Amino acid sequence: MKWSFSTSRMFLHCPRKWYYSQIVANHTAKDPLRREAYLLKQLQSLYAWRGRLVDIVIEKMIVPGIRSR
Repeated sequence: MKWSFSTSRMFLHCPRKWYYSQIVANHTAKDPLRREAYLLKQLQSLYAWRGRLVDIVIEKMIVPGIRSR
């Protein structure tokens, strides 16, 4: 198991969330509960999704335009 700063923060904030996202969730598992936990782990808040979308647009469209000039 990998232990990182963000994993540590998650564990301190909510040990149950850490358990389900790090121990139970597995995308290759045959057990439906483990598969569902993996899929639920992939969900993002609306704000996180919008921020990611803005980052992708900046990375794919704006930065190459700036570099080419």
